[in-house]
Amino acid sequence: MDTFLKQGLLALAGALALAAAGLYVYGPEGTGLMAGLTALLTLSASLIARSPRQGTIATAMVCVGSNAYLFSRKWDLASRTDAVCNINEVINCDKVNLSAWSEVFGIPITLFGMAFYVGLVLAALMADDRSKRFHQVNTLFAILNVVVSVFLGYQTKVIGAFCVMCVSIYVGNLLLLWAGFAGMRESKTSLSEEIGQIPLSKEFLTISATFLVVFAVGGAGWFAQKQGTTAASPSGEFSAEELAALYHQPSGTLQLAGDEPVLGDSSAPYMVVEFADFGCPHCAAAAKELKHILKDNPKIQLRFRVFPLSGECHPGLSPGDPTRCAAAVAAECANRQGKFWPMLSLLFENQGSFQPDDLHFIAVKSGLDIPSWEACLADPGAASAVLADAKAGDDAGVHGTPTLFLKGTHGDDWVVVRYPDALKTLVEAHQKGTQLLPARPEAPEE
Repeated sequence: MDTFLKQGLLALAGALALAAAGLYVYGPEGTGLMAGLTALLTLSASLIARSPRQGTIATAMVCVGSNAYLFSRKWDLASRTDAVCNINEVINCDKVNLSAWSEVFGIPITLFGMAFYVGLVLAALMADDRSKRFHQVNTLFAILNVVVSVFLGYQTKVIGAFCVMCVSIYVGNLLLLWAGFAGMRESKTSLSEEIGQIPLSKEFLTISATFLVVFAVGGAGWFAQKQGTTAASPSGEFSAEELAALYHQPSGTLQLAGDEPVLGDSSAPYMVVEFADFGCPHCAAAAKELKHILKDNPKIQLRFRVFPLSGECHPGLSPGDPTRCAAAVAAECANRQGKFWPMLSLLFENQGSFQPDDLHFIAVKSGLDIPSWEACLADPGAASAVLADAKAGDDAGVHGTPTLFLKGTHGDDWVVVRYPDALKTLVEAHQKGTQLLPARPEAPEE
């Protein structure tokens, strides 16, 4: 039976690998990636059936890769390109990876995962196939990780999206649990045997020490990147050319209606106009960044205009998700009560939950007068306001979200800033008296 299982899993892994190659070339976008990850996990399972320790190494390597990719996506928030695992609104890595559940105390959970699985690989390489203690340690950690996977899996259901890379990690944790029990069976031990000695074992200490080193290095880089220090030159200052790479000319003309929601001092000399969509994960991440930037620099004001990425309320776009339009109208009605910013925060925190009952709950939490808010939802003027914002974005040359326009660093001229940290850097440089180069046209996408 064991031989049949090993051969069957290996054959399945090979078939899936061939399918992945074919789907990558000829199949719908994203299907090749899913088949490829399934092939790797199936191969890992076949290795576990042959050697639990070797299978643990293979499975942990898949988990390292998935965590590393998701961590890199959070690191490069400046990029508006979609993740390779963004297939549609439901199968969407960025939506999950930029949600409120993707961080603990401001640190990406993928960094925790990456640090652990690297340690597990090293511990497995140092052990042998009959190492009782290694299989005990692996089983204990796997139990904990499966529990965490179940919790995070439930949260993705709440978010309304699923992350292919995340699912590969969850499945990997189940495989590691199987490997742990299989290894204990082969080494004729149990989970409870001398369990008090586990924290002093070389396997446990190897995983712990590696975790601390990887986490410390990754965490230091993460916080340095968050503060914008990683982009600075060795002297701590930016050259004019480096600064010029952070902004470009608008490709259209930006006109303000005058009734945009304003965060900060409306007379502040630096004005930022943000075009964003409430269903956009990058917009949710940018909203947090912008809030901190305005808190640190009272000379900046922020004005918001909605740019829904759905043809249901944005002519010229594909039909898309109608709930994005519903969220936009709900926010417009909150703005009429002076409660736009509380509503904005809650909408971004609850992406994927824009059904009528969800929006009603968010409105209550925002402190709105609900009868007035509901009457506003039925007012055609609210939908017209959303349409006006979308048209203003089209006229200004907006083609993705979030898009940030900045005025104050180049006289009365607007420049388009590439991401929130760049906004902070530009304003601080201008306040120090740095002469900024004229904005150049936007470089064409490659």
